[in-house]
Formats: sequence, structure tokens, C-alpha cells
Amino acid sequence: MLDYLDADLRNFINQYVTSFLAWDIIVFFHKNPSAIGAANELAGRLGRRAEDIEQAAQELVGKAVLTCDDTIFMYTPSDDTRLLVDRFVQAINIREKRLLILTEVLKRR
Repeated sequence: MLDYLDADLRNFINQYVTSFLAWDIIVFFHKNPSAIGAANELAGRLGRRAEDIEQAAQELVGKAVLTCDDTIFMYTPSDDTRLLVDRFVQAINIREKRLLILTEVLKRR
């Protein structure tokens, strides 16, 4: 079993994946990089409340993962951040790493 996350991935998780909602938004936009939408549209796609999406998406705007044009969110990370998002998504598809990531996120609750 893998019992560690490398420092870059751990730092990404601690900085960007601040909640399970942020996790969902990051994964959604990674899988749908050309998707755009207002909080209520994203809420429908993610099965979440629009108010919660708005708050979490604005946090990701502040971290330069998303941009917001008026009320429309879009995925616009830097190349370096895009690579870290890719590594995060790959890691959550490996059971052992997903459990370690879950532990990291739960530690902050």
C-alpha cells in the first residue's frame, strides 16, 4: 500500500482542495475543461446548492483555478496548476491515494 503523498500533491490538496465541494468543482472542470456556467447551472450538474457552489467557486477564482466573467465561471488554471489538477485526479482514481487524500481533507474539518 502506498503510504504517502508527495509534497507537491499534498501542498496542492492543502491549498486548493479545502472542502469536498472544492474537490467536486475541481474534478468537474478537469473532466469538462471547456464547460462554463453560472453557480445555479453548476449546482444542477453537481447536485449541490447554488449558494454553496458560488462560495466555493469564488474561492477557486481567488486561487486562479477558475475565472468569473460577470456570473459565469470557467476553468482557467495556469499550466503548472493544470498539471497539479491532473495529478490530483489521477491520484483519486487509485484507492490507496484516494484514502490518503480523504484523510488530508478530513483533517481540516
